[in-house]
Amino acid sequence: MHNQDSRNHAIHFWIACFVIFTLVNAVVRCVLVGMSLPQAQYFSMQTIAALLMGAVNDVAIGVLLSSVFFVGLHLLKNFWNRIVGKTVAIALFLSTLIVLNFTALAEVIFWNEFDSRFNTTAVYYLIFPREVLGNIKESFDLSLLLPPVFVGAIVLFFLMKRKFFAALNDKASLAQVKKPVLLAGMLALVSALYIWMAPVYSFESRQLNQIAESGYHTFLASLIHRKTEYHGIYPGLAANEAQQTLQSTLVQQNTAFLSQEKIKKPTLRHVTPVHPVQKKNVVLVIEESFGSVYYDDMGPKVAQMISPNLHKIAEKGMFFSNIYSTGDRTVRGLEALLTSFAPIPGISTVRRPEHDQMYSLPWVLGNKGYETAFLYAGHSGFDNMRQYWDSIGFHHVWEQDDIKDQGFTTVWGVADEYLFKEALKRMDEHTKKDKPFFLSMLTTTNHRPFVYPKGRIQANPDDKQRENAAAYADWSLGQFIEKAKSHDWFDDTIFVIIGDHGPKVFGHETVPIQAFRVPLVFYAPGEIVPSRHNVTGSSLDVAPTLLGLLGLEYDSPFFGRDLQLVQADDGRASMSYNFTVAYAQNDEVTILKPNGPSEAYRIAKDHLSLKREDHVPLELERKAIAQTQTAYDMFYSHNYHFN
Repeated sequence: MHNQDSRNHAIHFWIACFVIFTLVNAVVRCVLVGMSLPQAQYFSMQTIAALLMGAVNDVAIGVLLSSVFFVGLHLLKNFWNRIVGKTVAIALFLSTLIVLNFTALAEVIFWNEFDSRFNTTAVYYLIFPREVLGNIKESFDLSLLLPPVFVGAIVLFFLMKRKFFAALNDKASLAQVKKPVLLAGMLALVSALYIWMAPVYSFESRQLNQIAESGYHTFLASLIHRKTEYHGIYPGLAANEAQQTLQSTLVQQNTAFLSQEKIKKPTLRHVTPVHPVQKKNVVLVIEESFGSVYYDDMGPKVAQMISPNLHKIAEKGMFFSNIYSTGDRTVRGLEALLTSFAPIPGISTVRRPEHDQMYSLPWVLGNKGYETAFLYAGHSGFDNMRQYWDSIGFHHVWEQDDIKDQGFTTVWGVADEYLFKEALKRMDEHTKKDKPFFLSMLTTTNHRPFVYPKGRIQANPDDKQRENAAAYADWSLGQFIEKAKSHDWFDDTIFVIIGDHGPKVFGHETVPIQAFRVPLVFYAPGEIVPSRHNVTGSSLDVAPTLLGLLGLEYDSPFFGRDLQLVQADDGRASMSYNFTVAYAQNDEVTILKPNGPSEAYRIAKDHLSLKREDHVPLELERKAIAQTQTAYDMFYSHNYHFN
């Protein structure tokens, strides 16, 4: 009778753990609803369905995780009955409660920044704890956030204390607990199968799909599938059909495909310049998180309050107003801008070891006699960036430790004005040599914690506002251009200015591409005629357009095109978000999803939203498949590489 009661206590403890897990995650889910949806939708049938589906997902995850406790409780019962065992058990249980509460808080913070459950960004942030922990410390008041995590864990521990110690004191033999342990194992197996096979995309709204998800599940899926296979998971075409379709999208008046390489390198073509050769210096400014929302999406006040300097530069340069980044992270921006490589599902090629010696802008310029360098405001070990820059052909890589004047820093690096000050010095040094110079640089200030030196702009940096950091980034850019004008190399330099991605993903669409829109300017007074272009384009197109302006003749496997030669009704863009890929042609968008049907949208005239379409245009879907499938195949067969 005593043993039966003990087993009941163990089962009661298991059930209690499961209930606490599901309740905490239900609270998180309700908070996410409040953060994402208008009040009128709180009790809509779709929202209720998402909450119910989320509850089922939590039950599955909860059973899976709590079963480990239950089985371990019995299999190691001799250990738990010792003093050392009880001490370890208390530490483990209390730590688990702390992790449960901290994860709940982290989910809310992550959603506030990325409008998503944990994804590949969360996975890679954990790989770089210095930057991530420093960012959290500088962005949030931990003295307010962490105490509730620990206090909550202690309260839960004391509420569970009686059941916990009763379970530890279980005296039942292994034979007596065989059935409960087997039952727990079977429930765990059923839960695992459900988690593996359950539909992920049940709603048209991306946010509702994310609300219905479990952060534990999305994190694990991102960890396992970050190098997603393409074939067998996404829609496909025969290889020759895909290659021919892709080639039809890359044809321009000054290109000719190289037939001898047609099968292995179907994008390889010879580019004949339409402009006379002018070996100008090139300065590529990659602005952290500077999306079009800071240029024109928020109305005329933007020009006055956030980006007056970029507006002045754009008015005197060749400005493209309808450009889309290929992803929502800096490494996606680097991949597109420096290698013009189409996004494939999962992580950026920056994070894949096979990127070594990828065909790139610095490699082309290096072969044309340029000295090339990358200057980064932060530590280049983050996200594998230094190894990437070295491997794709940059002669020099300079990072935060190479910047002499670090007047103001955050965990991400030096403030923009000090990066630009270093850039001026480097340009002075290297343009004295008898060769043109290509300097690419990446800013960091327009990033959480959104702080910057005081006295530069009117807004107070202590407010830690996203828009204020963007305004400071614009101020620093304006100062850089003005100071550059007094240097001898200014008249012989083309400046390229673009955001690496938008500031924050938002919207209900599977791939909310309106949040990927970034401003692009080619600026060289006296050399580039001021103009404004509304053609749909991509950050993939920056390298080919720049090389076209320089009048260089070269062989190119680039997935981008020279925007100067793109007709207004033939613009294209590509974007990757988590494990989906969007392909846009003008205002039509097709989205490829893993193990699911493609979706179709249409971009609104104001570029701020997407409208779901009933039918997927078959030709557009073919182009999306052709580009993504061929890019994947070329990358892993080492056919997008110069060696």
